[in-house]
Amino acid sequence: MATFVDPRFGHTKEEVAIWFEKYRDPATHADARNEFLLEADVRPIIARMEQAATDVLFNKKDWRDASTERRAVWTPKTGTTDDEGGVFVTQGADVTLQAQLLDEYGAFPLDLGGIISPPPANWWPRPPGSLQMKEAPVQIVADDATA
Repeated sequence: MATFVDPRFGHTKEEVAIWFEKYRDPATHADARNEFLLEADVRPIIARMEQAATDVLFNKKDWRDASTERRAVWTPKTGTTDDEGGVFVTQGADVTLQAQLLDEYGAFPLDLGGIISPPPANWWPRPPGSLQMKEAPVQIVADDATA
């Protein structure tokens, strides 16, 4: 899969191997094992997996064949460029950025709609390193239709 998907996505063989070796079976066969994964466990990788799956679904030329020949049916206007949070945006594309704040364990979404203003001192639980932000560049790419 890593050799097939659009190179702009930055998928590596190691990343794809982790999807299948670490996540696939424990997430899809919970009825047949003692250890299984929940939504919070796979949340960090789902968007990347969906992006790759959509690329394969629409752009694979020969199904039931191991070839990596592509057709040009689907080209995303935005997407991820690596598993560290990098993204690309096609110049001129309408873009909506979404983010979800999670609890300190990365398991449950936070709803800040009910927070009183100003928030109480020390209102956010802070385990070591939980509030660190990763910096990732946003790449602006030319629209193939206008380039």
